[in-house]
Amino acid sequence: MNTSLQPLPEKDEKKENLDLGFLKIPKSSLPVIEKIILIVTLALAVYFFLPKLSSLEETANIFMSLKIWAVILAIGAQVLRAYGNGLTIQECVKITKQDFSIIRSSLIFMASYSFGLVGGGMFGSAAITYRWIRVSGGNAEGASLAASIPAFFISFVLSAVSIFGLVFLFLSNNLSTLQIISYILISFFLGAVGILLVIAMRHQQKSIEISIIIVRAIYKFLKKSFNEDKVSKELSSLFSAWNFLVQEGWKGPMMGSLISTLGDILTIFFLFLACGSHQSLLIVTTGYGLPNLFGRMAFMIPGGVGIIESTMVALYTSLGVENSIATVITLTYRLLSFWIPSLAGFFLLPYFNRLTSKSYQELS
Repeated sequence: MNTSLQPLPEKDEKKENLDLGFLKIPKSSLPVIEKIILIVTLALAVYFFLPKLSSLEETANIFMSLKIWAVILAIGAQVLRAYGNGLTIQECVKITKQDFSIIRSSLIFMASYSFGLVGGGMFGSAAITYRWIRVSGGNAEGASLAASIPAFFISFVLSAVSIFGLVFLFLSNNLSTLQIISYILISFFLGAVGILLVIAMRHQQKSIEISIIIVRAIYKFLKKSFNEDKVSKELSSLFSAWNFLVQEGWKGPMMGSLISTLGDILTIFFLFLACGSHQSLLIVTTGYGLPNLFGRMAFMIPGGVGIIESTMVALYTSLGVENSIATVITLTYRLLSFWIPSLAGFFLLPYFNRLTSKSYQELS
């Protein structure tokens, strides 16, 4: 029998798509959809249940009585924060003697953060930042710095602000025994991470060898193929980028991270004014640092949703702020600093993806 006349076997769509009857969803999209559902669920939980910890009616009244001029100033502070984020990326690229637009840098930071929420967290955000800077005209060294450095600088600044807040809370006797123990453990953890980074920079080759052993063990546990040469090259590139940063100048990226954090703190300060509650920058800063640091440490929860809100309300309440005011300020702050920028970043993804598609062949 001539088998050449037989029809070719059809592709098994069930293996590639999830068939819901009225809708077929590509299985490759399921992890992204799962993350989006998680974020939406957490958002609904936070915004529906957190106000109920105080008087719901009182919370609603405070929302309605917010001073518009102060809210506008809070929005302006978020623009300052976006400028700081963009400046951090721009200065990383400029270290390699290449100019890069501050507006493009800010948009890349915003879009890459949104991408990281549903696509690999900090590592996914770093990878896509590198790609978008390359297709936007940046060189490989500048893209490597911009992809790896900002997260470390922002975490460093948040850690410093958090330690400052811990000292103030300890001196003002606003901490329970459990809180003191928890925060001391966190401080030890941050200190240990800092010491490990210093040791890694001083003994780079040994650090690469140890990292390869750890990564190989992880890949073996996940039953995935391990490309030692590729991992070694990526680690060497990372250390080269850090060496370049130390030699050529770290002040620009640090300034960008400081401006970003200052914009965030001023946002909360202006929201206190919007609620008619006059608090010092000392109180505002103390209640800001730890919750945001916890949010960055919670890798499994996108954007630290739920953790930042609950911790911030608890801290401000312990510092003498009324619970309903602390709730309104926290929810409004998160709306301005997380939800609106994240949604804006999602809308930017198609633009950068089209830019990547056009430049892919040239870069490869």
